[in-house]
Amino acid sequence: MRLEYLIWSVLLCGTIAFVPGCKTRHEVVKATPMLDERLGKNIVEGLTNPSQVTYFEVRPDFESQQRYQIVSEKKVLPEDLQWVLQEILLDDRSYFFNKTKMCLFVPELGFRFIGKNEVLVLVSFSCRQIKFISNGKEQILDEDPQYKFFETNFRELLTHF
Repeated sequence: MRLEYLIWSVLLCGTIAFVPGCKTRHEVVKATPMLDERLGKNIVEGLTNPSQVTYFEVRPDFESQQRYQIVSEKKVLPEDLQWVLQEILLDDRSYFFNKTKMCLFVPELGFRFIGKNEVLVLVSFSCRQIKFISNGKEQILDEDPQYKFFETNFRELLTHF
């Protein structure tokens, strides 16, 4: 059964690679112009070129200066999920830019993009928002357009702790 699954996976990946407009996993994901403007070059570069991405469970800590605490060990995000995460985070169609949601940001999941420009990404599933933090700069974006896809692919990571 595993061999059959492996063969179908290879055939599917090989087929997708030749479909125009489809990217292979090894292509560099680039930010769209609106997102580049909103987040800034340091955050976008950190999301685009990490040497590694780790993930961890986060809880709010409203008494601390950073307003959150890491409550689990950090784990390395598998390369295929890293690529999917970059695709979502770097596409401005994942966000609403013209709306501001009145919601108390309660982080549940965090990602640390490690590299030249380190970026911390905190996810609030309850608010459907993502907070980007790098070099003292913070930006919260509403991720409603991709919420279901994001939740389906990444909420499960919380069960790994």
